[in-house]
Formats: sequence, structure tokens, C-alpha cells
Amino acid sequence: MEQGRKNEFVQLSGHSGAFAVSSPWTILKRRDASESHELSAYRQLMLQDSGMQQFVPKFHREVQLSGESLLESEHNGREDGLPHVPGVGHCQPELRPDLYKKMTAVDPNQPTEEERRAGAITKLRYMLVLPVIHYFCAYNAAVMRSFAARLRELKSALEKSDFFARHEFIGSSLLFLHDASLRAGVWMIDFAKTLPRPDGERLQHTVPWTPGSHEDGYLIGLNNLIRLMESASGEYV
Repeated sequence: MEQGRKNEFVQLSGHSGAFAVSSPWTILKRRDASESHELSAYRQLMLQDSGMQQFVPKFHREVQLSGESLLESEHNGREDGLPHVPGVGHCQPELRPDLYKKMTAVDPNQPTEEERRAGAITKLRYMLVLPVIHYFCAYNAAVMRSFAARLRELKSALEKSDFFARHEFIGSSLLFLHDASLRAGVWMIDFAKTLPRPDGERLQHTVPWTPGSHEDGYLIGLNNLIRLMESASGEYV
């Protein structure tokens, strides 16, 4: 960590006050010291699952700062200054006024009457608005196609991953980055609620979540994202 540097925690992809830049190459993320799932997930994915290493920010270490437990990992956007950064979470729907404001700023005609009354939308609804995808990708089909290709590579790696098969991925996220040179990348983040299944039980990840079920439907969501990026890029061929 750079000496004398003030580590100001900011919001990144919906995580308010959770991240701080610790050096030009790494970032810090706050974590609950009482849970070890995220630390365990990073270590296993980096050390035991070679097929998944390119889809997870490189984990460096756990550190203590001002009485807080922090995870230090690779800063994926370090070479690009301030790249465009959205995140897609895998969790239960939550109505968010901030995303409603962002959506209407891009396209005021998008909200339904119900959404206008609520003044809020879910993260999934926000990401499924094609004008939002176009705006984030700078209206460039090459960026959208790069995201679709990266998501297909991630899907292939997940289908071969023993770690993925034996864990439930509720609350995890995908971090999307692209820069002015049209480079695009996708990484898996947020493993605090990534839980191993008892007795080595294997999950399909292709079954929709239902109350009491440990199937998370992860690959269903991933397929939807792939189709979304392909559909969005088709409008700018």
C-alpha cells in the first residue's frame, strides 16, 4: 500500500463506500471480519481453478487498516484512467431510485406507469434497457460484440469449473469494463455469499431459483446477458 496515501472509500458499481484505490495496481474492498467466504473463494479460484483465473481479479492479500478487514486485489481499470464501469448483480430484486434517474436521463420515455409511480426500478430492469446498453457501450457495436464474446468465454469456463459446480452464487456480481480504445472485459466479483454445498453436492445453475432451493439460475442470467449484448450490437452493424 502506498505510504501517506489517503484511502478514500467510494462507490463502485452500486457498492457504496466499499472500495478504495490502494496503489496504481490494486484496490481495497471492505469485508465483514466474521465471514470468510469471499476470502476462501478468491484463494480457491486463483490457486486451484486455472480455468477461472482470467475471469477473477487477481487476489493479493488480506490486510488490516484502522481496525477494518480489507481484501486487496488487482485494479482492473488501472491502465485506462477512468473506464466505463457497470456491474450486474445476481441477487433478489431491489427497487432503486438512483437507477430510475439514470434510466430516465438516457431515455425519458422508458419507464412504465408503475415505475413512474414508484420512482424506482430494479438493477435487472436497468440493464435490460437497450438504450442504456447502447449508452454505456458508447453506441459502438465492436464494444458490445467484445462483451458478448467475453461472456461466452466465461460461460464455457464456468461449465468446466468444479468450484462453480459445488458453490451457490447468490449475491455475486459481474464487473464490465471498457475504454476509449474499445477494449472490453468482464470479471466475476463479490463472493461474500458464495457458499459451498454440503457433501460436495453439485448444482446445475440452469434451474430458476425458488424459495428453499439452492439452485441460483446463474447460467440462465449469463445466457440472457449474452443475448442482450448480441441484440444490442445488431442495431449498430
